[in-house]
Amino acid sequence: MLYLLSLWRVYLFAVILAASFIALLHYFPKHRRLTIISFSFVSIIVLVVRFIVRIFEYPDHLDFILKGLPFHISGLSAILIPIMVITKSKILFNFVYYICLPAGILPLFLDPTGTNPVDLEWLGFVVPHLLYAIIPIVLIAYKEFRPHYKMLLLVLPSFIIALTGIHGLNHLFAAIYPVEGYPTTNFFFSRYPGEQFIWHQLPDAVYEGSYFVWSEYPILSHIYHFTGWGEYFYLFGLIPLLAVLWGLLSIPTIIKDVRFHRGNKKEVEELLENCMLIDDLENQEPLFE
Repeated sequence: MLYLLSLWRVYLFAVILAASFIALLHYFPKHRRLTIISFSFVSIIVLVVRFIVRIFEYPDHLDFILKGLPFHISGLSAILIPIMVITKSKILFNFVYYICLPAGILPLFLDPTGTNPVDLEWLGFVVPHLLYAIIPIVLIAYKEFRPHYKMLLLVLPSFIIALTGIHGLNHLFAAIYPVEGYPTTNFFFSRYPGEQFIWHQLPDAVYEGSYFVWSEYPILSHIYHFTGWGEYFYLFGLIPLLAVLWGLLSIPTIIKDVRFHRGNKKEVEELLENCMLIDDLENQEPLFE
């Protein structure tokens, strides 16, 4: 509970970003398209600035710089959302809704960065992750897009293909620039159930001569050690949790489909009743010859 309360800055920024987005859409309806496109590019701009700053601040720590490349789900989300908005792709929207939205929300509660004071690293982490959740929800509210649970049949295989490709990329970076003790890169957390942090980003970390510290995320760590499936495969232990999240995200669509089918059924029944009345009238003997 105390940890959730310590994320008050995250909640405050969530309200500010969501309120700003909705206000612009509401008060400037003629520029709705421009507003949506502009917000979709904010994450890319923040991540690029954060990456450039890392290059200048930590020129001797290539592994930490590589962490800023857009190959985490968050980085891919920053790229996919503007493409989705510009192309109006329903497939991309469902990928963003079912993959990027949970990937935007969950790290805010798992990553200790959110509890830190506001600085560039904090903004570079919190703002994009909030937008990955806010943008698709607001677009649904304004009926720009509509998700559908049946699209999971396409989204899930696409995600597994992406995960497999990124896992191969992690091994490629490790072969080019090996780091002793830990993977060079850990995109999609496919090699290790944790992440590399600057030591002061962790609440209980003590400086011991190394400026960077590896820390495991509780949920990923439990799955990793409980399953014993090793790197890459341990992530499939997340399927029960993802199934629950996807079920919750699908509730609005399922309710709408049920109402639609009930409405259609009622219309069909009324149509059949009218047809039967017409047949009865046609079969009646005339009152006057």
